[in-house]
Amino acid sequence: MELLAKVFEAAGKEVLAQGAIPSDPMLLRRLDHRQKNVLSMFSSRDSLTVRELAHNNLGLSNRMVRNIVNKWVQEGFLEVLDPSNKNRRYGLSEIYRQFIGNDN
Repeated sequence: MELLAKVFEAAGKEVLAQGAIPSDPMLLRRLDHRQKNVLSMFSSRDSLTVRELAHNNLGLSNRMVRNIVNKWVQEGFLEVLDPSNKNRRYGLSEIYRQFIGNDN
């Protein structure tokens, strides 16, 4: 048992040293299930449109997703990358990019 405890302590220290654990997990706990799904989508992309969010992830209408995304922009979860009216692109705010390891 002592050997196993030492192994887990060493592994925990190594993970902390590499910075693999997010610096503020409370931010992740505050996210609702939709935001967590969107966060996972950003692990493979830098930006998303309302249409991509509506059809690929959230399963809601474009209008409803647009309302949700506007709320997320105000809350600081997302930021507008391309402000064009027809094909507006959104990206994760800098605070949340650290959790997916994408600093672009």
